[in-house]
Amino acid sequence: MTLGGAILQNELSKHLPFAFLSQFPQGIAIVYSAIPQIPMLPPQLKGEVHQAFIDSLRPIWQALAAVCGAGLLSTLFMQSLPLNSTTDKVWEPRDIAD
Repeated sequence: MTLGGAILQNELSKHLPFAFLSQFPQGIAIVYSAIPQIPMLPPQLKGEVHQAFIDSLRPIWQALAAVCGAGLLSTLFMQSLPLNSTTDKVWEPRDIAD
């Protein structure tokens, strides 16, 4: 969640049109609360904002695919790790009252 939010914040700052960003004094950090206002934008600006969101979500999917690929590779390398199947002969369960 944090990775996706950080990527989206950075990418939106690059892709959103200035005409849309200038409506918000806090800049790009306010974009999440500005999403409900998008349907009320003029058609030209609405199309530019939609395209900016599309372009900004692409790196999130790429980063998540990379994380999933790294997870898959790590599980493939773990198949060759030996697992212990013996128990400790000295271990004795204790009573909780002790």
